[in-house]
Amino acid sequence: MDPQVAPCDCPRFSSLGPTPEDFIALIGGFPEKISLDVRVLDERTCNGYVRRLIEYTASGEMCVPAFLMVPQEVSWPTGAAKLPGVVAVHQDGNRTHRNFGKSEVVGLVGDADQAYGTELCLRGHVVLCPDRPGFEARQGKPALGGARGELFELHRAVDVLCELPQVDAARIGVIGHSAGGMLAARLMFTDPRVRAGAVSCGALLGRWSAIPKDQLPPGYNIPKPSIPGFLEWGDHDAVLAGIAPRPYFERRADSLGPAFDEELTRKARERYAALGVPERFQYVASHEFVHSFPPDQRELCYAWLERWLEL
Repeated sequence: MDPQVAPCDCPRFSSLGPTPEDFIALIGGFPEKISLDVRVLDERTCNGYVRRLIEYTASGEMCVPAFLMVPQEVSWPTGAAKLPGVVAVHQDGNRTHRNFGKSEVVGLVGDADQAYGTELCLRGHVVLCPDRPGFEARQGKPALGGARGELFELHRAVDVLCELPQVDAARIGVIGHSAGGMLAARLMFTDPRVRAGAVSCGALLGRWSAIPKDQLPPGYNIPKPSIPGFLEWGDHDAVLAGIAPRPYFERRADSLGPAFDEELTRKARERYAALGVPERFQYVASHEFVHSFPPDQRELCYAWLERWLEL
């Protein structure tokens, strides 16, 4: 890591764009945090790591089930007292049901290219994979509504990692695919404890939803922003710019084309360059229109997190 510019040591340039505080206010604000009350429900020793099914309190009566994966100490880097922690945010999935959540990220169900939680753990990270509201074990269960609840719960996931004795709270990262990638970016934007992010197919501009569907690739859909007032507040390009100067990487296999890529990333590239750390923002696009997370692309994300979390 560049010793001259540590993450979060540069000004946030809030006067030049929408702020995290404004965004949190836009989605309704966060409830007061209470005790996490982390409980271990099950524990399995796997090949090279321990996988625990845990549950913790998000807010009030709302509890979050999650898989926590910790590398076995014999596989830790030599001399390491603590390890980096990563929140692994699961996708929605191209499905009519919501049966898959945390279990897909650990490779127990679903798409093989979504098991990035387990793969990161095997590379030396402590990984937390929570069920998002309405998915898997949380179908039909109480939850905070909408973007407010999704984002607040990811902040609570960071709380969990920061309290673990195996985790270095100064080295927290996030990874996600698709909707999980979009949420990963929002988490970085609003939580400065997250020092590095790696995202697959997560960034779209809400204003692109006005493009007629017949002008998009077949099967491509850009929904209108679900947050009232989001486009008046800014857009996802403001989120990406606001992450600076912390390292952010995104690969996108279903890019709409170079002009769209340029519009999406312009603000972020300008912000990182103004802060003197342009190498900390990378966006790798192809135009295959394959909404997936194949091994070579996962490897890019893992290498990015390892570089900036100093594993």
